Amino acid sequence: MFAVRDLTLDELAQLPPLVRFEQLATITVGRFACSDWRLCRRAATPATTTSRSNDLNDGVSKLENCDHELVINPYCEG
Repeated sequence: MFAVRDLTLDELAQLPPLVRFEQLATITVGRFACSDWRLCRRAATPATTTSRSNDLNDGVSKLENCDHELVINPYCEG
């Protein structure tokens, strides 16, 4: 899971590990928040965001059911 900050989605799609994926699922922060996941800044690297869920199985299920968009990754090396 990656948050687009300080880069465009196009720029992020060109970088490892995302170049391994033919499609990328995009979701807005608002819809992401509805899945009961939380975005948390990391103190050591403030530009980096991690995500957390109290119940991983339930969190993944809710995330899979959030409105999202699949986009083709033109930079896929696979």
